Amino acid sequence: MCPLLAIRPHCVLACAAPGVEIMPMAQEGETVHMRVLRFLGYLLTVLGLFVAGLAFWLWIDGRDLSLPAGQLWFELDSSGLNTVQAVVQRYMHPAIWDDAIVPLLQKPAKWALTVEILMLLVPGVLLVLIGRRKRRRYR
Repeated sequence: MCPLLAIRPHCVLACAAPGVEIMPMAQEGETVHMRVLRFLGYLLTVLGLFVAGLAFWLWIDGRDLSLPAGQLWFELDSSGLNTVQAVVQRYMHPAIWDDAIVPLLQKPAKWALTVEILMLLVPGVLLVLIGRRKRRRYR
């Protein structure tokens, strides 16, 4: 028996070689894939709620949400817009910026924010539901 098993019985341990990482086991009825799906779902949901909060803050602040989203972003933080453009074009692919992001930035800000919120919240909630733990039913 592995001596570390007495310390952390909830972990799977491989003591055959030194330096082997300790990996937590999935709970009963749960796979690692379900945990990953649930984590990604929570991440997307939190990002969607963040964008919704940003939209609410812009509305409360009295910003004109009928302006193009790119113009509004440039007025708020021009260096941030330029940084995102450089990162997407340099490290991802220029077509992502030209074909996906620029058309979104040309739409009115209220429309662009609504699309972003829906694109984050809907998949996030679905991933959380797909990755949820199976509950035992007692009879």
